[in-house]
Amino acid sequence: MIFLTNPNQFPQVKTSLFIGNFDGVHIGHKKIIETANSFKLKNKEIKTTLLTFNPHPREFLYPNFKLPIITQTAEKLEILEKLGVDIVLSLDFKQYYSMNPEEFLNFIREKLNPIAITVGFNFFFGKNQQGTTDFLFWWSKSTNIKTTIIPPVIKNGIRISSSAIRTMILQGEMERILDFLTEPYKMTGTIIRGKQLGRKIDFPTLNINPPDKIIPPYGVYVTKTKIEKKTYLSVTNIGNNPTINSQNKTTTVETHIINKKLSELYD
Repeated sequence: MIFLTNPNQFPQVKTSLFIGNFDGVHIGHKKIIETANSFKLKNKEIKTTLLTFNPHPREFLYPNFKLPIITQTAEKLEILEKLGVDIVLSLDFKQYYSMNPEEFLNFIREKLNPIAITVGFNFFFGKNQQGTTDFLFWWSKSTNIKTTIIPPVIKNGIRISSSAIRTMILQGEMERILDFLTEPYKMTGTIIRGKQLGRKIDFPTLNINPPDKIIPPYGVYVTKTKIEKKTYLSVTNIGNNPTINSQNKTTTVETHIINKKLSELYD
């Protein structure tokens, strides 16, 4: 998969384009990607392409609002590649947010050469979010670009959205979100040195700094730990070690690999 941030470097290919942030890559997103991929199945020269923005438009438009993300960029790209995405173009939102809807769509047409565009039902674009799915539909009629609007995806009586999944994570409903995400929630990080107290009671742990993303409530979780290409059954504690240091306010993430002794893995 190709990851780009400069539209001028975009390859000269035909694309089946889909647009959005795709935080979490949930089953609603998967439906959009599958629809985009369907055009590639008919013509292998077509590249399934995601157009996304950085920072998240909501963060840019509301500077005091910090959006807790579900998937970091590297995690998201890994999932998207598994789902068959060929190219991801991430644009600097502040350079494009003031375009009017037609100007934005013409920019897409010129730079990304889409033969098809797929978006969710709640897609808005252009200056002040004036562009709607209706506008996109009628514009595509005049340009002979196939446009598909994906309706809401409902499961277990819930409309699937990144916002709903964030709420579930904050409430610690980690088993529940397995029904909505394409892959289980994960935390990624580099192993750092802890206090090494676990070694003294034959319960060594791997420690990482909490990543810059939404984190479940403090507690002990059944987990799987992937180190390079191997996966191990594990338990993970998210907390602040009050038993060891009652004054500690820093969140820690500690994982114990079950029934397996590993060599030193720092860094």
